[in-house]
Amino acid sequence: MTVPAEPSAKILIGRESIVAGAANALRSTGTGVVFLLGDSGFGKSVTSRMVAKVLQPDMSVVTVHATASLARVPFGVLAAFLTDLPIEEANSPVSILRTLWTHLEQVHHLRSRPLLLVVDDADHLDEGSARVIGELATAGWAKVLITAHPQPGPPHDLARLWYEGIAERFELPPLSRDQVNQMCQGVLGGPVAASSSDILWRTSQGNPMLVQVLLDESRESGSLVSQHGVWLFAGSPPRGAGLRDTLRRRFLRLSEAEREALQLVALAEPVSREAVLAISGTAAVEALVEHQLIRLTGDAEQVLRLWTPLFGEAIRTMVSVPRSLVLRAQLLTELAEEPVAAEAALRRVSWALDCGLAVPDRLLIRTATEASQRFDNALARRAAAQIIGKEHQQRAQAIIARTHYNCGDYAAAEALLGPVFAMGSTVEDLRVGSLLWGSIRLALAHPTASLFADADRLRLAGKRVAAAHPEESAQILQEIEDVSTLLELMALSAQGDFSALGDKLLALKEQVTPAQLRTPETEVFILVVRAEWLCARGLPLQARILLERADGLFSGKSEQVYFFAEIISLRLVFCLLEAGDWKGVDAALESFVVDSGLGLIPFGGGFYVAKCFLLLRQQRPAQALALVLPGVEVLRNNDPQQLFQLAAAMAFFAAAALGQMDTARDFLGDFEAAKQGGSMLTRWYAEAFVAAGKEHCSHDGVGLGQLHELAERLSAEATKAVELHALFLCLSLNDRSRLSRFCAVAAGCEGPWAAALLAYGQALDGGGAADFIRAAETLRAIGLTPLAAECFGTAARLSRRDGDTPKTGWAQTGLKACMTELGYPEGWSPNVANSQRILTRREQIITSLALEGLTDRQIAEKLHSSVRTVEGHLYRSYAKLGISGRSELGFVAGLQSY
Repeated sequence: MTVPAEPSAKILIGRESIVAGAANALRSTGTGVVFLLGDSGFGKSVTSRMVAKVLQPDMSVVTVHATASLARVPFGVLAAFLTDLPIEEANSPVSILRTLWTHLEQVHHLRSRPLLLVVDDADHLDEGSARVIGELATAGWAKVLITAHPQPGPPHDLARLWYEGIAERFELPPLSRDQVNQMCQGVLGGPVAASSSDILWRTSQGNPMLVQVLLDESRESGSLVSQHGVWLFAGSPPRGAGLRDTLRRRFLRLSEAEREALQLVALAEPVSREAVLAISGTAAVEALVEHQLIRLTGDAEQVLRLWTPLFGEAIRTMVSVPRSLVLRAQLLTELAEEPVAAEAALRRVSWALDCGLAVPDRLLIRTATEASQRFDNALARRAAAQIIGKEHQQRAQAIIARTHYNCGDYAAAEALLGPVFAMGSTVEDLRVGSLLWGSIRLALAHPTASLFADADRLRLAGKRVAAAHPEESAQILQEIEDVSTLLELMALSAQGDFSALGDKLLALKEQVTPAQLRTPETEVFILVVRAEWLCARGLPLQARILLERADGLFSGKSEQVYFFAEIISLRLVFCLLEAGDWKGVDAALESFVVDSGLGLIPFGGGFYVAKCFLLLRQQRPAQALALVLPGVEVLRNNDPQQLFQLAAAMAFFAAAALGQMDTARDFLGDFEAAKQGGSMLTRWYAEAFVAAGKEHCSHDGVGLGQLHELAERLSAEATKAVELHALFLCLSLNDRSRLSRFCAVAAGCEGPWAAALLAYGQALDGGGAADFIRAAETLRAIGLTPLAAECFGTAARLSRRDGDTPKTGWAQTGLKACMTELGYPEGWSPNVANSQRILTRREQIITSLALEGLTDRQIAEKLHSSVRTVEGHLYRSYAKLGISGRSELGFVAGLQSY
């Protein structure tokens, strides 16, 4: 693969302000030199060309390129300009400067325009060239634009110009997460799933050149694919093998000791600094750090790592097996024991496998389990396949099944784990894949009765194992009972029997079990399910406490091949969503993205669902639809928590609310074709969105009827959170027939979201101007700005009717602030001044009824007209008033007295 030295200008993102700043500095009279500093691949050369292009109309641009081969040649980079220099004056700085200037003046006609000298890769300038260029700048004969690495930086004769005050410096930072996504879209020519571009951002550390290399490698390997127009990872992300040629050139320029140290770090990272120093010497290590090939990390125990993990795969492929064995033997003599850190242990075992060495089953099991939990599927399968002992084969199969689950191949995971479930001869065999097996059942939409049957099978197997080990029978029976109970909790959640789920959780809470007989994983899982139950009952604040306790209890290590960390993180996000803690949601999602690593490939879909859910709660369907489109494709490819139906339902609802009927029909088809798996709580939310979306599409009352029926079912199940969600969707469709129930449910729920909805419901239920103002302020505080604007508008209308001037002013001020937040230009106002004149009498009647909260169908019944006729009058009214829809009628009411 050919690796570009720099990313092309058309995909260079995030450098525009630097280009403008550098160009302005070079135009100014007080600045003679501008430094562009950045690491390799950060786009220094491209940025300098962009600056030169901006200045070319006013300056004569001359570019010189310093190289490592010319670094030891006196005045090597300037040789092309010194052909007229007499040999006897070759050592005279004055003669060299005069000859250089004469050549430039003649060739570039400098009398008419000033000179801009661009010096690329100034790190490689020889001392003489650096001194001459510095003199050009100091004398004011030329403006100089210099690119260099921050370390070691340009030569002293140029660096001193910054200290003397005639130079400015601009450092090119790494690309941000959003900028990497923009770059990927520019290269690929279409939207890119953020969960996939986040992996590229993390792996490349924001280096534009490395992003380009990874994109090329991903497309060539087929791991990055376009699915329904969205680019996403369908396989393992690249490891940087495409950097091999570039690194080989750098590798050959190193000394023998430096090459040895670099190979040691690449093969064993993270590796003890002291061990590498003992083998290769201090000078070699310090040189590699200076050349930004390795870095020192850690506080108490200092360890060496490659500058970027991407270097590892490329460097390791350059080390032969005999050489690798020699380096391994040298290193092991300096290391007293096996590494404690999981990352170092994984690398040590992987290195041994690369060398063809035998590895004990104990280390292979540890490596394979850890690798599967880190989503390093290739290493997990490789290590599991090397496990020899017959007593460990069931664990090996469970680990490989987990890797298939990671890849979204749930049928392959079932084929591996199904035949050995509940068939082991030890308690570890029975436990190891039990929770994963339950998740496979849910992913494949198996009936919940099969999970209850599985729990009974486990209990029978536990009795068999306990009988074979009577001295440990009590602990064996307790552990297997716990695991069986966890499968039953899964089943109850999946079938939506929250009453029975609550009883089961209460029994577990009251059960007195010695601490040594219950595993931490069991406690964590019970806490997670109890948090889900509390959330469903409308108690997300209490649920949050349990999830935070679960997070603290989970150490990050587990013998179970289950995704505890991911399930805790995403459940916490949805708990915060239910509470209405939007800042907490953003913080939790950011933490999830940072901590997930390669887990973003299978679990990244949850990120989209959470963000879309948040945007829809804030009544921002356009933003929600744009965000959820790639999320649907991610989940179509890999859906470990069965969120595809909810994503498709939200996409359908958003598209229907925006009037994009073709798009809505496509997503409705996706929803209806999806398997009915996973938590019933998720499916209820999806059902509510679909019912509301259908009402947006047809306006025939069928969707509203489905929402009413769902709310009644949820009331019977005591799942107030989803019932409140369904009733709020009814209100958003201008159906107030369940208003009293809406207020009662909101009053029984926790959190800012429920409190805001309660204030809104109480205002609608015969409230005055003060009630609507209070509701508006509460709604605005949780980001429900459109609804807040509607309440401020209603408050303004009511207070004006009552002659309450202070409240009218207060409401109008709040309305104006909401309009600003919603993106309306300053001074915008609907066409209300002539509303009485421009609306027909019929249109005035219909808009008045709409302002009272009547649905289109209710207005049609009241006026003995058809729904389509009412819709037509409303659309014409919106156009005349200069508003986009029914939600802005409140603006009109509030602005009448402006």
